[in-house]
Amino acid sequence: MSILTSHANHAKGCLGVGKMTMLRMTKALRVAIYARYSTDLQNPASIADQVLLCRDIIEKNFPGAVIVRVGEDAAISGATMERPGLVDLLSEIAEGRVDVLIAEGLDRISRNLGDMARIHHLCRNSKCRIFTGHEGEVSDLHIGFKGTMNAMFLADLKEKVRRAHRASVLAGRAVSSQAYGYRVVRGVTDERGRYVNGLREIFEPEAAVVRRIFELVADGVPVRSVVRILNDEGIASPSGKQWGAPSIIGSKARQAGILNNELYRGRIIWNRTRLVLDPQTGRRRYLINDASEHVIQEAPELRIVDDELWQRARETRRTMPAEFGAKVGRSKRRNPDLEHNPGNVAYALTGLVRCGACGGVKTLANARRYLCDTYRKTRDCKNARGMRDDEVAERLFAALISDLHEVSNLKATVKKLAAEAEAERLKREAEIQDLKARVNRLVELTETGGLSVEAPGRRIAELEQRIRELTKFARTPNLKLSEAEMKELLRVALAEIARNVGDRRLADPVRAALAKIVHRVTLTPILEQKTGVEVSFAFKEGGWAALYCHIFDAWPGVDRTEFEAG
Repeated sequence: MSILTSHANHAKGCLGVGKMTMLRMTKALRVAIYARYSTDLQNPASIADQVLLCRDIIEKNFPGAVIVRVGEDAAISGATMERPGLVDLLSEIAEGRVDVLIAEGLDRISRNLGDMARIHHLCRNSKCRIFTGHEGEVSDLHIGFKGTMNAMFLADLKEKVRRAHRASVLAGRAVSSQAYGYRVVRGVTDERGRYVNGLREIFEPEAAVVRRIFELVADGVPVRSVVRILNDEGIASPSGKQWGAPSIIGSKARQAGILNNELYRGRIIWNRTRLVLDPQTGRRRYLINDASEHVIQEAPELRIVDDELWQRARETRRTMPAEFGAKVGRSKRRNPDLEHNPGNVAYALTGLVRCGACGGVKTLANARRYLCDTYRKTRDCKNARGMRDDEVAERLFAALISDLHEVSNLKATVKKLAAEAEAERLKREAEIQDLKARVNRLVELTETGGLSVEAPGRRIAELEQRIRELTKFARTPNLKLSEAEMKELLRVALAEIARNVGDRRLADPVRAALAKIVHRVTLTPILEQKTGVEVSFAFKEGGWAALYCHIFDAWPGVDRTEFEAG
């Protein structure tokens, strides 16, 4: 006879059959823990602290209980039910797999009175008790009283945040996320030694892209063509990926999108919209506030686009409503009309050649001739004249060589750009070190059990992606060469670019190099003649210095070994 059988028979003889049945039906309580904190500004270790507190509660009040699940939601407000950890946990409760739900306090579970009532109703129907460190065993009275208090706290907190945001806006500081074209100013303190948040400064490399978008749109270039030009030149979008029409068009009502963002004209506008939770679905949605509720603060130091360009772009948008429809750029199917040519192959001069009659983009069509896009697609422009791509390229490089001979102050401009690049590199290095330290802290918390692997994983991936982006900075060019030597190097590079301008495999690097100096090539019909066009060129100020810096970092066809800085 086994020891287990012997003990069972002894218990049966001593306690009777009824008692024995009761002992066999006894099972350990199944408990679940839920922990949450609200924003990215809070310490991620808060989750680990809450879980530790809940474990102490279980040891003191439910000895022998088995923890069947730990639900966690990091940086998510308690005012919404859209929390993956809570949703999964409530599913377990609904299926009868949890006997007691443990949390630090009711406010961790929910701060919304209606949501808390529904959660309590679900737990009661599933025979699951709620126990918290602050309230103890939760009853109907707790739900009514504490739920109301939590809702009042949430409303009061929301009002305090709004007051703080309003004060920040009136002080000329941003309260929204960093807009494209700007960067965050760090390290500034007030008279009490506290760090000042919301300070921005213009980030010229992105600001130049913003101005160019406005210029193209103001000149009548369709948004889809603007998107194509930016992507062809390899310019990264605000998300770091390729450009799409929605990021430029945005929403006029919400003042979203580059063309609607009044910060670019030096105006901070707050309280345009308000975020509400749908009581039926629990989902967030934005509502537009009346214009009388908007808070507007002039910030001329943040102006990127002047009023004249802003108004021209808006007027062009008003007269081109079809180009700014909500469906632009959302189709996943490729539209042949949006491509540069039937073969879907980009050419080096695409986006640089413009129509002198309407200002629109000219793209390659039949017989490799540059024709006006507007004429081809809508006939709103009557300019049917074009020019072969090889002839356009020949005239362009002839004009570039002539302009190179006349350029002055090249070395001084290069030094200025190199100094700006070095300052940017140092800023990036400092930010990289800060990000690496933050990643290491999250990894240490994970390895020591302070956080679950899932909680910081997404944040670590985001930080590492940012580090990769910051490490992509241009190399410093050689500043020891004389101005004549710099011009000679540019002449060699220009000849190399000219040799490869027709090679489709090198279209991207050739276009990127030319974009440093060429603003546009305009083909204008000669009205007094039945055929023929006049070719004119617009070059960028400081473009030769920008090209000089560029060939040290990006152009693959130039032998730079003899030009490397010692």
